[in-house]
Amino acid sequence: TVNRWKTWRIGIWAASLATVLVMVWGGSALVNSLGGRDNQQLLNDLPLVQEIDIYDPIDNMDFLRELDDSGVFSEEVDDAI
Repeated sequence: TVNRWKTWRIGIWAASLATVLVMVWGGSALVNSLGGRDNQQLLNDLPLVQEIDIYDPIDNMDFLRELDDSGVFSEEVDDAI
């Protein structure tokens, strides 16, 4: 009976540890999937954020529309270095 009890005890500890690990992994995956949306929006806005010093003095969108109409943004830009 002592050997059975030790076997059961080890099994219970192993099952408990596996359950905790699965719960931690599941919670981590859930947090990453829910929190990733905000991070994805930041990544999408990264080019704008990197050049925020250029756009900061602009008070409204009319100025940018006037620049676009004047053809400033119509040139193709080659980023190859």
